[in-house]
Amino acid sequence: MPWPSPESLLASTAFAISQWVVGDAVEPDVTRTEYRSAQHELTLPPGISWPALHIDPNSLTGRGAGGGRAVGIAENAWECYWVQAIRRRDTAAEDRAHTELKTLLEKNIIVAPADASENWTPPNPPTGPYAVFADDGGLEWLRATYAQAAAGNPQRLVDRCRANAPG
Repeated sequence: MPWPSPESLLASTAFAISQWVVGDAVEPDVTRTEYRSAQHELTLPPGISWPALHIDPNSLTGRGAGGGRAVGIAENAWECYWVQAIRRRDTAAEDRAHTELKTLLEKNIIVAPADASENWTPPNPPTGPYAVFADDGGLEWLRATYAQAAAGNPQRLVDRCRANAPG
């Protein structure tokens, strides 16, 4: 029986590793396409534009990572917009930011099952962009952060913006 070619061994090993490490692994062009598509489905605050997505050309990511990155960018942008609106005492902008963030949490966030891998992908992923949160209370903490800010106690929101703001 002839030995398999080195190319076939490398290809099958790369596929096996990609399934083990990332699950449904995709190449950078898929991730870029997901990111660009998400930009048409998600809204950023006025004056904010989408940053370029930099991906190592030899990397693999999990399916949905491009959309997940876009969800995170939109979330952070709206949080910082809300903080700026609070400082300006612009209640209309505050309300809009709060509404946009609640919509993101409702439509674009999925909580992974308890004890799922950090690379978990939903078995039937949504067609739109989504980010996956671990089942560790983070989503509840975030909802409480938004509720506190809406009730006049924005310190956790301010801290999140400061920690996650680009640049």
